[in-house]
Formats: sequence, structure tokens, C-alpha cells
Amino acid sequence: MPRIVVESKLVEREFGGCSVFNAGDCDGRNPAGDFSLCYLHHIGRKYWELLKKYGFLNGPIGKDATCILSVHYQFFREVLFALDLDCFFVLLYDERNPTFICEGSHGKRGLMPLLLSFVPEVLRDRMTALSVQQMVWAIKSTSRHEWIQEFESKYGLSAS
Repeated sequence: MPRIVVESKLVEREFGGCSVFNAGDCDGRNPAGDFSLCYLHHIGRKYWELLKKYGFLNGPIGKDATCILSVHYQFFREVLFALDLDCFFVLLYDERNPTFICEGSHGKRGLMPLLLSFVPEVLRDRMTALSVQQMVWAIKSTSRHEWIQEFESKYGLSAS
């Protein structure tokens, strides 16, 4: 049975950036060519080694002047965690929040399609997004969970 790592984004508007960069203790330069330039690597975090292991550095992440983790740290941390544990990554999002997925005149837009474009194509089938609305519909269709109405009410999903 497949294992999954789920990140829930019901009201947030970002995946979260690197706290070292946000604190002003990093210049945001891409350490893809020299991992020792990253404070997180220096303290034993394996993000850059895993980015290399899974082929992320062969694409734009390895060539850009700016560190992708400075702005999208949480997404890559969780995707790398899922990959390294042989899991699937699932973003659970609210359709009413256009930050992560929305339809635009040129197709799907939002952070999830953008960030998936940085994931090596061979790994993209290990990542997906599911809306909380889709999840509620699936749970309701089983007729086995009496708590679903309370969940819908709490998150403003009920039709009334």
C-alpha cells in the first residue's frame, strides 16, 4: 500500500521560505555548486544532497543564481522527505484559495503547478494535489462518516 505525506494548506498563502534567509543571515545565493555556502547544509541538513540525488539540480534549480529554498523551502523540504521515504506527496488545498491551484486563461496556475515544474519529470507522478472539497465529496460518497457534516460546517463547506 502506498504511503503519503500530506501538507494541508487551507488558509495559508505560501509554502514558506527559509528561516535563515528570512532572518537576514543568508544572502539567498544558490549553493547548488558549493553546498557549504548554505547554513542549513553546514548544520547537517541534507536538502542539497537530496536535491542532487533526485536530479533537481540538473534543471533550473541548479542553474539559477537565487536559492529556491529561500522562498519555497517548505515545499521542497516536504517533497524531499516524501521521496527519500518512498512516499507520495499530496497537497491538500481549498479551492476557494487561488494561491496553490487556479484556472487561468493559459490553464492551471498557482504555486503547485509552478513548483512542480522544478521537479524532475520522472518524479512528478509521485506528487499531486487534492482539494478539501474533493476529499469531502469522497468521504460523503461512502456514507460511513457521521462527522463529515461537522467538518463541513467548521471549514465553511456546507451548502447552507
